[in-house]
Amino acid sequence: MGKLDIKPVEAGISLYSAVEEGLKYTAEEMVVDVEKTRNTFAQFHQEAVSLSIEAGYITADNISQILSKASQSARSVSIESGFMTDETKEQILQKADAQAKAIVGQSKDYTPA
Repeated sequence: MGKLDIKPVEAGISLYSAVEEGLKYTAEEMVVDVEKTRNTFAQFHQEAVSLSIEAGYITADNISQILSKASQSARSVSIESGFMTDETKEQILQKADAQAKAIVGQSKDYTPA
């Protein structure tokens, strides 16, 4: 465009008020805070993803989080119930050891009635 001696010109419209269906808007009411709007949409998106994960509503976007949550829940149930698997045996044995040590500590002061 420079070779044709065409120079760019910035053009725009300055609105001081507008009327729509009988409602009058001032210049302040028509200003859009782009960063605030972007942050609001990002927050809403994150809340929607979290809700879909909690509800178990599977989509391409959340399948890995749902599977990860299910795996963690299954591991926790296995440890709490004492159901040994290759993945949980170490935690179960550590938990049993800690419980046994706690009982031993309490029984040192025990005298039968």
